[in-house]
Amino acid sequence: YTITAAATTAQQRAERTVTMGTLFTPPPSLLLKEALVTTYTLDLPWLLGAAPLLQRIPCTLVHGVRSSEQERELQAAAPPSMKLLRPQLSHHGVHHSKLFMLFV
Repeated sequence: YTITAAATTAQQRAERTVTMGTLFTPPPSLLLKEALVTTYTLDLPWLLGAAPLLQRIPCTLVHGVRSSEQERELQAAAPPSMKLLRPQLSHHGVHHSKLFMLFV
């Protein structure tokens, strides 16, 4: 799927939009074997509600949660199939892109 021009109308935007629901419901989700998600901050219960498949396939979640309390909450909410990684971050600030890599 390649976007070669910006959508200008609501219909064009809808035609070129892939939603979380589209990715994580059959049939596309039947192909997914593993996921890598990177984000600086997140609402894990929302993410798992929007993409319940992430509770059943191996998923590595790279996050920027800094406080010990928030990290404990994140670990408590994470399913057993999810590996949590928190990289060492500079005190000068970070660029916090969101990235989903879905493996089939």
